[in-house]
Amino acid sequence: MKKILVIDDSVTLRIQLRKKLESGGYEVVEADDGLVGLEIIESNPDASVFIADINMPAMDGLTMLEVVKEKNLLPGVGRIILTTETSGKMKERGKDAGVAAWFVKPLTPSRLDVLLELVEKLINKTI
Repeated sequence: MKKILVIDDSVTLRIQLRKKLESGGYEVVEADDGLVGLEIIESNPDASVFIADINMPAMDGLTMLEVVKEKNLLPGVGRIILTTETSGKMKERGKDAGVAAWFVKPLTPSRLDVLLELVEKLINKTI
């Protein structure tokens, strides 16, 4: 079973993502801030994809991704940003940190389906 890491401070969003990803046959490991997210990234080298928010306590998602890149953690693993942020400057930072996809909140049932398809494409290396 492929493992997906979900890093977001919203409990509601993590529950939505976990249910959708588990329905797709994935194992989900969660963190509620960037520092804990960094810990689960370091302790789950078998992860296939990780999904992270930007605005979180302790460490924001972009800083976390920059640390991941600097430490060369999970090379080749698909990275998705899931956020309300749409600024070009933030997207550029994300791209520099290895983000494969930028997915804008809110999540509706149909957008959750699209996100699940995106995860599958990243795992299959079709994007």
